[in-house]
Amino acid sequence: MNLSTGLVQTPLERCPMCKIANVVQTDVPKQTSTKATKPGGRFFIDSTSLKEVGFGGYKFALGILDDYSDCTFGALLKKKSDQQQVILAF
Repeated sequence: MNLSTGLVQTPLERCPMCKIANVVQTDVPKQTSTKATKPGGRFFIDSTSLKEVGFGGYKFALGILDDYSDCTFGALLKKKSDQQQVILAF
C-alpha cells in the first residue's frame, strides 16, 4: 500500500512488445577458429549508442576490424541508419 495515496499497487503485466524487447540474445564468440587469408577477406563490425549526444550531435559509434591485418576503423554517426553509407564507403 502506498501510504501517501492509500492505493494498493499491483504488479503490472508486461505487454507483448515489452516482452519481445527484453529477449536475451546469445553471446557471439569472441574468437574464431580461422583467420582471413587476404586483406578485406572478412570484417568484424560493431556499433553502439553513446550515453550522451557528443560534440557535433553524434549519437552512435561504428567500429570495423579487418580480420587479416587487424586494421581498425571507427566512425561517429548522427543516425544509426548512416551505418550503411559508412560501411559501403569503407
